[in-house]
Amino acid sequence: MEDTERRPLLQNSKVNGEVVVKTSYMKNAYFVLVANIILTFASAGFNSTLSVFYKDYLGFSENAASAFGSGLMALGSAIGLFGGIVSDTFLGPLKTLLLGLSCLAFSQVLLAVVRILYSNTISEQLFRTLSIVMIVVYFLSGFYKPCISTLMGNQFLPEEEKQRSTFVAWYYLSIQIGAVVASILFPVILQEKAHKERPNGFTNDGLFIIYLSVFAMLCFAMITLFIPWKKYMRKTSAGNVFVRFLRIVWAIITKKTEKHAEKDVKDAKQVLSVFKIFATLPFFWAIYQLSQFMWVYQAEAMNRIIHLPGGKTWEVPYNSISSLNPLMDIFLIPFFASVFFPLTRKIKIGGKPLIINDLHKIGAGMVFSAGALIAQGVVQAMMAKNPVIKGDPTSGVSVWWISIQFLFVSVAEILIAVSAYDFAYSQATPDMRGTVTAVWILVTSIGFLMSSIYGYIPMDPSHLCYVLSGLQILLLFVFIWIAKGYTIKRNDVEEVQVTDES
Repeated sequence: MEDTERRPLLQNSKVNGEVVVKTSYMKNAYFVLVANIILTFASAGFNSTLSVFYKDYLGFSENAASAFGSGLMALGSAIGLFGGIVSDTFLGPLKTLLLGLSCLAFSQVLLAVVRILYSNTISEQLFRTLSIVMIVVYFLSGFYKPCISTLMGNQFLPEEEKQRSTFVAWYYLSIQIGAVVASILFPVILQEKAHKERPNGFTNDGLFIIYLSVFAMLCFAMITLFIPWKKYMRKTSAGNVFVRFLRIVWAIITKKTEKHAEKDVKDAKQVLSVFKIFATLPFFWAIYQLSQFMWVYQAEAMNRIIHLPGGKTWEVPYNSISSLNPLMDIFLIPFFASVFFPLTRKIKIGGKPLIINDLHKIGAGMVFSAGALIAQGVVQAMMAKNPVIKGDPTSGVSVWWISIQFLFVSVAEILIAVSAYDFAYSQATPDMRGTVTAVWILVTSIGFLMSSIYGYIPMDPSHLCYVLSGLQILLLFVFIWIAKGYTIKRNDVEEVQVTDES
């Protein structure tokens, strides 16, 4: 049952003498967007420093740092399944989200305390151990992740599907806005105020400044979410929907569905069909994760000197190179949402307008992700022929070349990730939306886990890229085969009945 508080009316009519109105909760989605920008700024800023932290502060090798980082990213996404179940079954998306943010903030306080202790008493080994434990706590707090998009999507009525799809694009854009600034600013803070040994003071310790800044921003995000607390669209819990779903799935497998309602069986089959689509997509996230670790280390071995006006030069910090992805997304998301896709709707084939649905976009994104791997292989081969020579500022391959593979993976991300978020929400049954969104996030965790083994595959990096590209094309054909049998579900129009006073 939806919340029946007073809202701006979309329309009203009389049914059996009673006033039936449809109300708009859309304004609440703006608060979720703003909170998401702040949250992303905090989390992306913290995450952007981890590759350096693992390697320079904890003493990991590049392969070990990449594997450990990818494993923790996978853990942080996989725990989202737990959050989705808790949201659908017990707390709802808003309370689950606030609980997760509180845990994130607490982890930052603990990291700051560990840093204080390291400056005074504890050994370096204990500092490293406690830091790893606290970082694990940080990623375990990621159970809130499916709740953000679910909370935002719940603020739209079924007939506001077009507006919701637009908001999903802007929601993903808000992620990139926070990420691009943070992934440039935070590594610079860490580099300029680096204390790989014991820090002498907190004001000059980059890690302590980052922990304190992330904590403050998480608190600000929670305050933003609290502002429209009484105005959010709320839906009461439908009970333990995940357990009920598993029971129906088992009944479908054993062909004993007569004990369950026909609608429940149909809904379960719908959700299973969505899962089949998702099953082809973990490998994309394995490719995407390369941009967060392996491509960062690839940039370290490139010529990163940029010539500025006045004969000055600047060496790009290699750990800031991952900011290319969100930076490109900031421009590409509005381009696709406001220019490219509206133009395609004006194209007619056989007298009928061209319709590009979420599945078409996902398939196209898989092509671009394969292209990113091919571009990486070409750049890697160029680097092998022209390595950087210490003391020679003209040697090596320019870091600008790496932007090609970032462009391909950014286009792929927009076509796949943005479409999949909207697909997960629109195709899920209302009482399973949090869980289905969580399963989509679980798909990303599987991809992150897959990427952790890249550095240990005994193959030349440039050759490995082409092999992985071929594997992605193979998965594209599997996706096409599954998608051909899928029927896009349209939301039924629901009515909200309230009192005459409202």
